[in-house]
Amino acid sequence: MYLEASRFVTREEREATTLSIDGEEIEVVSNRGDDHVWREIGDLTELRFDAGYWRKANAIHRWFVDHVQDGNDDCGTYYVSREKLEELLRTVNAVLNASELVDGKRFAGKAFEGDELVTQFEDGKTIADPTMAEQLLPSQDGFFFGSVEYDQWYYDDLELTKSILEKALKAPGNLEFYYRSSW
Repeated sequence: MYLEASRFVTREEREATTLSIDGEEIEVVSNRGDDHVWREIGDLTELRFDAGYWRKANAIHRWFVDHVQDGNDDCGTYYVSREKLEELLRTVNAVLNASELVDGKRFAGKAFEGDELVTQFEDGKTIADPTMAEQLLPSQDGFFFGSVEYDQWYYDDLELTKSILEKALKAPGNLEFYYRSSW
């Protein structure tokens, strides 16, 4: 799952070896499979780079599908306005503020016991009252989606999301953002 930032650049910026994005110097690379990809569109050049990356953060993916992708869970690339990023950040903060981690059992994976696939848990942290999480950022079951429990892993996904969104929202206004997933 990726949040990508995009910006159209001048010919001089395109030919530079580094480019400053929000005071951070990034090395300019070509289409080599690196984190930054140039795309020529007529006389314009677009620089697209990763602004955030998640693995198995199914509640965050579900939010993007429901609020940005009009319910289409198709691994496409979708434009995300800054207003939508701010909305997600408010939602994440509301859930984090309402979530107290306590000792409990957290998801540890699935394994076969005989012919039966069994969910396994281990000692860890869990959200004491997941009501707000279930209402605002519900988890989603599915292929390669990981745990649907409201535990330390879920909480950590929200902390990561908060960090990604805060950094993205501090970026210059000439950056556009896109969400894409790939399974």
